[in-house]
Amino acid sequence: MLAGLALTACEGGRTAAHSGGPGQRNAVPDSAARRLVRRAVDAMGGEGILRGLRYLRLRGVEVTAMVGVSPDSEPPRLLHASFDELRDVRSARALRHAEFRMVMRADPIPVTQVIDTATSAFEAAESVAYAPERLLLQALDAPDLAMAPDTALPGGAVRVVRFGTPSVRIYLDPVSGLPRGWSTVRTYPRDLNVWAPWGDVRSRTLFGSWALEPTGFRYPRTITVMRNGTPYRRISLLSVHEVQASPDSFPTPPGSGPPGPVRLGNGRGSGPVELAPGVVLVPGAYNVELVRQEDGVVVLEAPHSGAYSRRVLEAIARRWPGLPVKALVSTTDAWPHDAGVREYVARGVPIYAPPRGAALVRRLASAPYRLEPDSLQRAPRSPDLRVVHDTAVVGSGANRLILAAVVDPSGEGGRLLVAYLPGRRLLYAGDLLIPRRFEPEFWLGAWTALLDGVRRHDWTVDTVTALHDPPVALSSVREAVAASDAKG
Repeated sequence: MLAGLALTACEGGRTAAHSGGPGQRNAVPDSAARRLVRRAVDAMGGEGILRGLRYLRLRGVEVTAMVGVSPDSEPPRLLHASFDELRDVRSARALRHAEFRMVMRADPIPVTQVIDTATSAFEAAESVAYAPERLLLQALDAPDLAMAPDTALPGGAVRVVRFGTPSVRIYLDPVSGLPRGWSTVRTYPRDLNVWAPWGDVRSRTLFGSWALEPTGFRYPRTITVMRNGTPYRRISLLSVHEVQASPDSFPTPPGSGPPGPVRLGNGRGSGPVELAPGVVLVPGAYNVELVRQEDGVVVLEAPHSGAYSRRVLEAIARRWPGLPVKALVSTTDAWPHDAGVREYVARGVPIYAPPRGAALVRRLASAPYRLEPDSLQRAPRSPDLRVVHDTAVVGSGANRLILAAVVDPSGEGGRLLVAYLPGRRLLYAGDLLIPRRFEPEFWLGAWTALLDGVRRHDWTVDTVTALHDPPVALSSVREAVAASDAKG
């Protein structure tokens, strides 16, 4: 984070300005804030007990709203998990074994995760760093501990203290003294699938259902996480125990160290592939497709991040020097699929999108990036949007593109875009050709919608490309759907 950057945090309708710059915070912790934190420590069991904790074992269940892939559906898709976590309290590390279940597939997914606050992706590291057993001691030891304005939470008003950079605010119950939770504004650069695209994210974690554990400390058995005001995760702890362990119980997380450079492609030696003259597929976790026309290049999809979009644009400049990027086509309203759109907005590139996708582009373009400014934050501008309700034609010649809106087969009320190149008999299916291996419950509806769209428009298609998988023959798609229908 930028140490000298002034932040503004809004809590319960009040605004408090503070700065993380040197010499601008209290040199000595605020005595009133210290008294409140000490009271909270005592309510949890006392400083001696909390500082004496070394290893905890937590078992429980959690439900996460998959807001990135079902952003406007009500209710959203849910990710269910049962977990068994060994936590090193002093080192803020954890070893977690979990079994995930999601609506896209019936079989559970076992995952073993090593969490380290210095290297781990997603908000898992945050959940360990600011865990209930560590939070108050960090505040007590902070040289900048200070009072903040009181605020209101569900259940009543709370006292608030703050510390650190970025500023962490702790909510303290005025009656019990226990912490009701904490909040901060920060970035999530490693969480590419959900929160990274939103820049400065308002994060709030609330504690509840406090239990007196057998060894004398109190611990919240219910933890609720919100991001940008959206309910995101609910954790229910079924057991919390002190256990014997050793530092060797926590292996070094894979990929430890700072993030490496952003690479183009899928990182497995597979670079861009020319599907037809002037039509290039850039494979990756989310594919990007480039279509060269006489007056410029059309880019299909802006996934991953702004850094990835810059690499795509650099690759275009090397392949076709002097040719401008004339348009971006964004086919869905899933957050990771549009995570790199701000770079195109900053450059004034026209963006074609379905209605819900256009709404997402507007929201992403207006997201605050004050903590780590990107090109759009440094030179703000509004997106140049071309909303596709039915069909639209982009360009002319052999690589003319026909964009068509297809009803979202999930039944969530939206539309997706596909892009047809009649001169090449190629169809870009976006998120309709979803991987059977990952979404065995949903693939059939999506593939059927794809075939319905081809029939409705009377397109002649040999090959289909998409966001997730390599190119396939349309005949293979038809055969797979027919075989599934034959099985009943």
